[in-house]
Formats: sequence, structure tokens, C-alpha cells
Amino acid sequence: MNPFQLLTLALLGFAVAAAGAPAKPPSPAPAKSPAPLSKYERAHAETMRVSAPADEYFGKLKISFLGIDNTFRDASISAGDHTTDAAVINKVGFAEDALRDWERKYPHDPQLARSYYLGIAVEKKIWVQANQQQAWLYMNRIVQEFPNTYFGKLVKREMAIGFTEHYYSEPVPCPTPTPTATPTPAPTPTPVATPTVAPRGRAPRATPKPVATPSPVPTPAATPTPEPTPTPAPEIKQLGKGLKVQVLTPPCAAAPTPSPTTSPPSSPTASPAPAQTPAAVPAPTASPAPSGSPRATATPRSRA
Repeated sequence: MNPFQLLTLALLGFAVAAAGAPAKPPSPAPAKSPAPLSKYERAHAETMRVSAPADEYFGKLKISFLGIDNTFRDASISAGDHTTDAAVINKVGFAEDALRDWERKYPHDPQLARSYYLGIAVEKKIWVQANQQQAWLYMNRIVQEFPNTYFGKLVKREMAIGFTEHYYSEPVPCPTPTPTATPTPAPTPTPVATPTVAPRGRAPRATPKPVATPSPVPTPAATPTPEPTPTPAPEIKQLGKGLKVQVLTPPCAAAPTPSPTTSPPSSPTASPAPAQTPAAVPAPTASPAPSGSPRATATPRSRA
């Protein structure tokens, strides 16, 4: 055999040996590492972790966080410039209760800043001491928890200018007016006509009758109108950094008129019945003895 044939046989042997050997499994591809999250994606994931679900309800009336915002917004419109209406105060009180429950469960929810700001807007319009203090509490909470938000920057600017609390003090009773006696004018005396005597020797002339002078009508003296006493403006006191207070004096309260009390009719008490006195039984008396019948007397005859 020539060398070319030997080489061919060797190659065929290697091919047969390679075909009979088991095939090796392919090596797995290296796993790719996940792409790092961006700054916005990390902030969004953290926000979703600390936020309240949209279908969760808070407080006694089970109000959602959207319902809390709507309640504050509607009450602010109803309050107008300022108010002390009990209906508005009660409506805001239910929203405050739900807000306290919300901040207790999710203290870092970013939507709390909006609700605090809407609460401040309506609490400032309710001129009651408790509501004014609640507005100041919400302002400090926004500055501490959410200083870099849009609402936090607005509140920090307002606190730098200064916040003034307005509320009324307790009303005082109205003074009782003292009755004044009206002077009675003295009666004016009526003039009496004096008769005129005619001179002798002449015919009497008709003397005109004196005309009675009407008595002057007394003109009542003009009562001077008292000038109104100027009411001093309420003083504004500085309580702290960025906080002032102005206590307003309400109108006096009239003393309540006591209503006449009707005493209940006294029930007649049963008086003891007088003891019955037994009727006096008449003593038996002796019956008179029967008198004898009168005797027949002879009637005298008349003579003829």
C-alpha cells in the first residue's frame, strides 16, 4: 500500500471513532445583569412604597384621601371671608379626623402635603381658637415633613411674612338700662275775664268779651343724643416667630329672661272623715192617761 492509502485509512478511522463518541452538551450562556434603575425610577418606586392606596378609607366616616381634599375645598368656599358657623366647623372636623388616621398609617405619603395646604386654607377662615391653632399646626408639619415640595415652599414664604390668628373672646352680658323719669310740665293758669262797669247817665255800650288766650303748649326739652364711644381696635400680640394673635370682642349677650315656672297643682289631701256620733235615742216617756169621755149634758128646752 502506498502512503496515500495509509493516510486515507487513518482518516477514516478517526472519523469512525469520533462518530461513536457521545456528544458534549453546549455550555450555558452567561446571565446578563439587570440594568441599574435611574434616579427617577428609584424615586417613583419609593413613592409607591410609602403612599396610601387609592381604595383605602380613613376616619370614622371612612373618607378617602381624595374625599378629604374635596371636603376641605368645599368648606373653604362655604366659609366665605370668615365664619363661625357650626355646620362648617363640624364638616371640617370629620375631615380632620380622617386626616389624622391617614397620617398615622402613612406618615411619609407625599399627598399629605396637598391635604395639609387645603386644610390650612379653610382653618384660617374659621375664627375659632381651636381651628386657628390647627392651621398653625398644619403649617409647621408641612415645613418639617415636606420642605422641598411646592406646598412646602409656599408655606415657608407665608411663615416668613407672619401668620396672625383671629378668634373671638367670650361674650360679656349686656348692661341693664336704668329707667329715667320724664318731668311732667306744670299746668298754665287760665286768665279770668273781669266785668266792666258802665258809667252813669249814658247808655251802656257793648263791652267786647275778652278772648281767652290759649295756654302755650310746653315744648319738650331736646334730649342730647349721646355720641357713640369709639371702640378701640383689637390689639395684635406677638406670640412667637412668625405667629401673631388678634382676639376680637363679640357683641354683648343679652341676659336670658327667666321663664315663669308653673307649679304643679297640689293634689287635695284626704282629710280624715269625722267620727260619726251615734244619734241620741229618745228616752221612752210615759204616755198620758186617757181622759174620760165627757158626759152628756141635758140641753134646756125653751118655753113656748
